Parts: sequence; C-alpha cells; structure tokens
Amino acid sequence: MHIKRLFVECHYTTEEEAEEEEEEEEEEEKRRTSICNLLWGLRITVPTQPPPMIFATPTKYVSEAGNVVEYLGHNKVPDLQKLFQKSDGVPVHLKGGLMDKMLYRTTMALTIGGTLYCLMALYIAAQPRK
Repeated sequence: MHIKRLFVECHYTTEEEAEEEEEEEEEEEKRRTSICNLLWGLRITVPTQPPPMIFATPTKYVSEAGNVVEYLGHNKVPDLQKLFQKSDGVPVHLKGGLMDKMLYRTTMALTIGGTLYCLMALYIAAQPRK
C-alpha cells in the first residue's frame, strides 16, 4: 500500500486519476484477451457443475468390515508351498511346469548366443586394419 501511495504521489495528481488509469488498463487487457481468444478460437469457460467423481463407490474402513476377511477366490498358497517344497531333485525355478522350462531354455539360449556374439565382435575388433 505504501508503494502504491508513492507511485500515486510521483505520477498522478490525485488518487482518482490513478484509479481511472488502472481501470483503463484493465479494460484494455480484457479487450486484448478477448481479441486473442477470438482469433485463436479460444473461450474462457468455467464449468457450472463439478465433474463427476471417477471413483464414486463408498469405501469401508477396517473397523466397519468386521472380523470377516473376504477372499476373491480359493487360497492357492498351501498348494503352491507343497509343490515348491517337495524334494524331487528339480530346481525351484523349474518346478512351475512347462512355461518355466521354456522360459529357462530361452534365457539360456539368449545368454549363450549373446556371449558368442560378444566374443566374435571382440575377435573382429582385435584384427588389424588392412
């Protein structure tokens, strides 16, 4: 406020003239904004209603749910524990079945192929230029 008074005292004779000047500047800014919006096809719009909530479902607190725990399906953990803890000489990363075996073999093939490719590239790079 003090700076504004100094500004008014330095540049204007009265405070009314300063207010009129500010109003004229605001009107000029509004006019420029409306012209730019018209040229670019932009409109300043404010929604009248808030957008609908995406997650509008009510939530339950743990205390409201009670002691009953609801599962979406059958608990498979005990069955998987029996499968993976069985000592049949098969490594644990292969006990999952056919998909585990295919993934393991693909990984090994890519690893061996990549190693051979690196060794070949090193051999070619070590040869002198002609």
